[in-house]
Amino acid sequence: MDKCIVFAIVLLLFCWCSRCNSVDINISDRLEQMEKKLAAYDILQKEVATLKKSEKKELQKEVRELKKTVTRLENEVLDFKAQLEAINNHSLPSIIGARDIRSVPMVAFSAFVDHNIYHLGVDQPIPYNNIITNIGNGFSQYTHVFTCPVTGLYMFTFTVCTDDFSQFIAKLVVDNQNIVGAVSELSSKYREIQGSNTAVIQVSKGQSVWVSFIGSADNTIRSDDDYRFAAFSGFLIQ
Repeated sequence: MDKCIVFAIVLLLFCWCSRCNSVDINISDRLEQMEKKLAAYDILQKEVATLKKSEKKELQKEVRELKKTVTRLENEVLDFKAQLEAINNHSLPSIIGARDIRSVPMVAFSAFVDHNIYHLGVDQPIPYNNIITNIGNGFSQYTHVFTCPVTGLYMFTFTVCTDDFSQFIAKLVVDNQNIVGAVSELSSKYREIQGSNTAVIQVSKGQSVWVSFIGSADNTIRSDDDYRFAAFSGFLIQ
């Protein structure tokens, strides 16, 4: 009987030890799994931090590019507004990159003789009586003289045509000073050679510019409203 009791006690102790060993093994496995998960979580956190940092740099780069684009567009808008204002003020647009000339006012005129003129006197201004363009109102339809409204560099051009067998000589004049001349004459019967010339000159505000006849009296200008052989034009360059 005593042997049986001792055997039972030994069997119970063996079972209890085996269970303890099994529990220890399970705890160790769980601890190892948790450590692996923690290590994986740390790696994931580092990857997330690296990704956020990279995305932040990309976003900062995009923001810088967008700021540059906005600044460029703002400058273009300002430039368009300035050009629109220049057009509204009848000013010349800026055509030279290194120099802005939008503040220069627009001055231009063009007129022609709309009928034959006989018995023109010496040094008499040629009566370009029909005005095509007169921006700035510098040219007078009555005196046939251009009075410079703005000091600057101007270009003037004129044409004349004779209607008889004598030469017709004309000159461009600035305050009675001869600048350039032109000659019209017959090459043969009913074949006239038109005379013309052009000058680019500096003219001061208030100075007068016109085209006058040179030579003996009683010469004739040939022109009409259709062909307009005799014309006088000019404009402000800068």
